[in-house]
Amino acid sequence: MGNIVEIVKDLVFNLFIIFVCYSVFFFLTIKKRGRANYNLVLLGSLAIILSMTFPTHLAEGLFIDLRLVPIALAGLYGGWRVCLLLTLVLISYRMYLGGDGMVYGIWLGIFHGLFISLISQHFHRVSYRRRVSFSILVGMISPLLIMLIIGYTLPESFSSLLFFSTVFMHLAAISLLVILSERINSIQSLYEHVTRIEKMEIVNHVASSFTHEIRNPITTVKGFLQLMKRPELKRQELDNYISIAINEVDRAEKIITEYLSFTKPTNENLYVIEGEQVLQNSVDVIRPLANSNCVDIKYKDLPFLVKANKQKLQQALINLFKNAIEAMPDGGDLFISVMPHGSMVKIMIKDTGVGMTVDQVSRLGEPYFSMKGEKGTGLGMMVVYNIIGAMGGTINVVSELGKGTTFILTLPTSSQLDEGETK
Repeated sequence: MGNIVEIVKDLVFNLFIIFVCYSVFFFLTIKKRGRANYNLVLLGSLAIILSMTFPTHLAEGLFIDLRLVPIALAGLYGGWRVCLLLTLVLISYRMYLGGDGMVYGIWLGIFHGLFISLISQHFHRVSYRRRVSFSILVGMISPLLIMLIIGYTLPESFSSLLFFSTVFMHLAAISLLVILSERINSIQSLYEHVTRIEKMEIVNHVASSFTHEIRNPITTVKGFLQLMKRPELKRQELDNYISIAINEVDRAEKIITEYLSFTKPTNENLYVIEGEQVLQNSVDVIRPLANSNCVDIKYKDLPFLVKANKQKLQQALINLFKNAIEAMPDGGDLFISVMPHGSMVKIMIKDTGVGMTVDQVSRLGEPYFSMKGEKGTGLGMMVVYNIIGAMGGTINVVSELGKGTTFILTLPTSSQLDEGETK
């Protein structure tokens, strides 16, 4: 009885080794690191070698382990090439270990490898239930051959407890790991399906927003062109209609530019630049708008270097400054400060405006969400998030209704200015 307990204990330890190896494989597969079959061969080989290194010894040169389980799993999911490679690993390591049972072990490995290679071609074509049935079939046949070999070579060691424990451990190991693999594959497929749907929804939202916004100025221009066909139209009215039409065309061009800024990659032409100059230029550009809206800009300067596209960074800053000013319809203060943070630098843009709710903050950067009502498209904030993200930075937003909003831009700094930017 004690001998059976030791056998079960050793086989459970084998099962633990195999489970750990295949858990690592599942992790790498989900994270899409490396080629799946390459990982399968590598981790399957490790599971085979460790299982054969820690077996249950029945006699000199004859031992029991779960070496066939990794071949079964890798063969069923990786195909016959993976199965044959792992079979070669098993044969090579068994020859290295030697012993009286070496020949039996090699022939058992060859039979098992060929058997798995044959059925693996049909494994992926059947339903989930049939795959589980396949795993039960594999879990039964190979351990039965092991018991036949033991019964032939060591009849004195053969017992019903040994038979059932060995068959059960193989059956349980293969079946449970196949079920686990199917569940993980199912969850992964569902996740990829949901991700595709979300991407399509974003594309649809952007397209819908873009179409809606571009249609308004085009409709306006069309209306004024129709009015301009009237023969009794006075010169002053004609000039007024032309001016409005040109303004609407400019607005359409601006929408198209913002849309292209969002869709085009922004990580091109990145140089190490003087960030405080870009900040100062952006403040100078936005100051007339701030003055006309009774907003006092309080800028705290700090020299810093950052790798960025100067025009894109200025575009993002001006967009954020403009949004902050528009969030203070009755005037207020706009605080702009820079603070070093290790290898990063934080640019803080704080207003004393109307603020936002938690839900509104979470939706910032969505393709059709805007705090400006019908005047906004949401594309501006999308561009800002895209630009800062392409520079390796992040944006954090802290806001409270009635008290204002703070945008915190975190960007990686640099220690040396590019020669092209010193001119």
